[in-house]
Amino acid sequence: MTTAEEDPKREKLQREGINDDDDDIWGDEELHEATTEDNYGLETPVKEHVNTSALRRKHAKAGYLDGIGAAENHGLQDAFDEGYPIGASIGTRIGQIIGTLYSKSNTELLDKARAELQISKVLDSKYFDGNVNLVDDSLLTKWEGHSINLTDSKKNNKD
Repeated sequence: MTTAEEDPKREKLQREGINDDDDDIWGDEELHEATTEDNYGLETPVKEHVNTSALRRKHAKAGYLDGIGAAENHGLQDAFDEGYPIGASIGTRIGQIIGTLYSKSNTELLDKARAELQISKVLDSKYFDGNVNLVDDSLLTKWEGHSINLTDSKKNNKD
């Protein structure tokens, strides 16, 4: 440690009545008894700097939010993985119906099919059970029947 005589800045501070020999950036006046909230339920009281408590709360909140976000994303991924094959199957069936009607140039039936087979209608909860399994495919079956009948009638007309 240097004395005031050795350091001109220290000498100036002492002339102005400021003594920094005992000053510490982590001085006791800024220490406080950590509460159980600060200490995450630990019963052992801890003296820590106020900035440490604030930083601990900030990191804990960020960690909590990251954990919640990760759990939500994991749940969403599981639901997606489970529902994707069902949605792909329904989409394939609708694509075949629309494609068949389009290829047969039946615009009236095609327009009706497009209206009835909108995604919001096809994925209505009344067609699924609690586990998101398709339990009623009557709408799809109806339109598959129309496209089959149309295909069969075109074949019969060519014969």
